Amino acid sequence: MNKEDQMREVREVVAEMQARGDGQKPWMVKELCDRHDDIEGPDRDWHRICAYDAMDAAVREVVGAGKQKRAGRGDGPQQPDLPGLPGWTRLQRSYFVPRDGQSALVDIWDLTDDEIEAKACEHDAQSVGHTEHASQLRQFARERRMKMTAGAEGLTPIVTAMTDAALERRAQDLDESGQSHQDHADDMRRYTGPDGDDDD
Repeated sequence: MNKEDQMREVREVVAEMQARGDGQKPWMVKELCDRHDDIEGPDRDWHRICAYDAMDAAVREVVGAGKQKRAGRGDGPQQPDLPGLPGWTRLQRSYFVPRDGQSALVDIWDLTDDEIEAKACEHDAQSVGHTEHASQLRQFARERRMKMTAGAEGLTPIVTAMTDAALERRAQDLDESGQSHQDHADDMRRYTGPDGDDDD
């Protein structure tokens, strides 16, 4: 089995369990780990912990992959088992939300208004953080240039220029990511449900 086979299996399990209504992330992770529990020896517990952590991350990656593909980011085609909602550029089919003390993967149609608002607030907070991070990167580059001009030792102008360009690219990436989170938050707030009625 290679990584591609593993991720294919994760996508299948997520889709199967969602179809059955078993959206609890720990159940999905347990299902995946139980399928491959033939581990023997004194390191068994260590390997099981590693497998659980890896599958927990893989389930999150699979759920997030549909969102990334719809937003025009990520490589390859959108996963067919995680379609977006027609008319929406950022919304996922399902979201992880706390339910009964667990992290449950819940179809967007089944989210409460409070859960939708909580997700929108998460994206608002992330967009602010990304914008602030981008601003600080630019500020760092400016301050470093000022120190270089004042004769600070250890850096050459050519290295500084290349690094400033790299910092600017990273800041632009963060600006785009921040806008993506803001757009997602706005879409979450505009979302009105399957009937398409809104409150406006």
